[in-house]
Amino acid sequence: MLEPIAETLHHMGGPGSGHRMKLVGNLLVASQLQALGDALVLARKAELDLGAVIGVLDVTDFRTPIYSGVGRRVLEDDYAPDFALKLLVKDLHLIGDLARDLDVKLPSTEATTRVAEAALDQGLGEENASAIIKVVAKEAGVELAG
Repeated sequence: MLEPIAETLHHMGGPGSGHRMKLVGNLLVASQLQALGDALVLARKAELDLGAVIGVLDVTDFRTPIYSGVGRRVLEDDYAPDFALKLLVKDLHLIGDLARDLDVKLPSTEATTRVAEAALDQGLGEENASAIIKVVAKEAGVELAG
């Protein structure tokens, strides 16, 4: 049934395994958004040209589509939703629940969850999940757009 619409198929196990895999993937997305925010803020404070920083992220070993695509959108102050922040926060809570159920500590995910919740508290829930970067920038007292 999925073959006509899916590029690849991956059997992850029994019931609920696909859901758990989605949470693993969204953990990686959230972590990349948090890391990108931290990196852009540090680069701005270090007086680096953020466009040049994104250019480096495009071609080095640490490149990802999130760093390139979202990074450019942040510089344009574009937080139009592809995946709303409120949905990311929901998934981060589900990730936390799964981690607790499995007795796994996820310190970086816990930190990202706190930042995402702060963004939600600031009324950014309808914006793209990358709006967590706004919180990181605001706390550092820097402007990333432009």
